[in-house]
Amino acid sequence: MNNRICKNCDFENLEEASYCGACGNELGNACKNCGSLNFNTNVCTKCGRVISSALKEEEFEWQAVIPENNPTMEHTKVVTEPRYSLPRPGEISNLISTSFNAYKSNASSFLTLALISSIPATIFLAVGDDLFNYFSGLMEDTTEKSPTIDRPNWALIFPLLTLAILGEIVSTASIIFGSAQHINKEKVGVTKCVSYSFSSIFRLISVMIIFTLVLIIPGVLSIFFIGIPLLIFLIVKFWFVSCFVIIENSGITEAFRGSWNLVKSKWWVTFGTGLIIIIITALASALMSFVTGQAGSLLDNEIITHVLRGIATTVIAPFQAISTGIYFLGLRESKRKNQQ
Repeated sequence: MNNRICKNCDFENLEEASYCGACGNELGNACKNCGSLNFNTNVCTKCGRVISSALKEEEFEWQAVIPENNPTMEHTKVVTEPRYSLPRPGEISNLISTSFNAYKSNASSFLTLALISSIPATIFLAVGDDLFNYFSGLMEDTTEKSPTIDRPNWALIFPLLTLAILGEIVSTASIIFGSAQHINKEKVGVTKCVSYSFSSIFRLISVMIIFTLVLIIPGVLSIFFIGIPLLIFLIVKFWFVSCFVIIENSGITEAFRGSWNLVKSKWWVTFGTGLIIIIITALASALMSFVTGQAGSLLDNEIITHVLRGIATTVIAPFQAISTGIYFLGLRESKRKNQQ
C-alpha cells in the first residue's frame, strides 16, 4: 500500500485517506500529467487528464521471487505475474477469462451501460421493419406498385437512428472505461463511466466519423475483393482510437496516432484476438437470436419478439467492449515494459 504524506505536516496517512489524520489538511491527488492537486475528482481540473487509479503506473508491479527449494538461486530474480491479472498480447484464454470475470463481477453495471444503446436500437429496429419493406418494394420491378408502397415515417426514423448511434458510442465508451476500473480492482460505477463518456462525446463522435470516412474507399473496393486486405488492415490499426480517447483522454489526432503505433509489431496478434472475440460474440448472438426468435414465434407477437431480441443484445454486447478495453490495457502495458 502507498501511504499518502501530508504536505502540511508530513504525517503519513493511509492511501484511501481524504484528510490528514494529524492536522486535518485535505489530501489531494496529484495529476501525473501536469502535477496539480485535485480533490475528490477523477479528472484533472487543470489539464483534463484522467486521475482514476486505472492509469497509475504502480498498478502493474512485477515482484521478484526467491525459490525456497533452491538455495543456489537465492540471488536470482524470477518475474511473476502482475499484481493485477492483465493478459499479455496473445494470451487469448487469459483475455477471455479475465473479460468474463469482469462481466460477472460487475454484471448489473455493465448491463445498465448496455441499455444505453440497446433501448434506442431496439425501438429503431421495431420501426425499421417498415423501412426494410419500403426499400424492398422499391427494388422490385413493379413501377405500378411503387406509388402504393407505404412510406416510412422519416420524422421518427432519423431521430431514432441518431439516438441509436449516439447510444452505441456512449455505451461502448462507458463499458471500456468500466473495464479499466475493474482491472484496477475498483467497483464499476455507472454514473462515473457515463459522465466521463459524455465529457468526451465530441471527440468520440469525431474519431468515429473519421474512422468511417477512412474506411469508405477500401470498403467500396472490397466489392471487387481487392480492398478487403486494406480494409482489415485499417480496422485493426485503428481499433483502439476510442480506448485512447476514453482511457488516455487523448485528442483526435493523438488517438489515431496512438492506436496506429500501439498495434505496430503486434498486428497479427491483434487481428487474431479481435477475430476470436468477434466469433465468440457472433456465436452467442446467433444462439440468443434463435432462442428469442423461437419464443417470439410461439407467442406470435412482434413487439415481444423485438423486446426479447433487445434483451439478448443487452446481455451479449458488453463482452466485446470489455475484452477490447482489457486487451488495450494489456497491449499498452506490454509495450511500456518492452521500452524500459
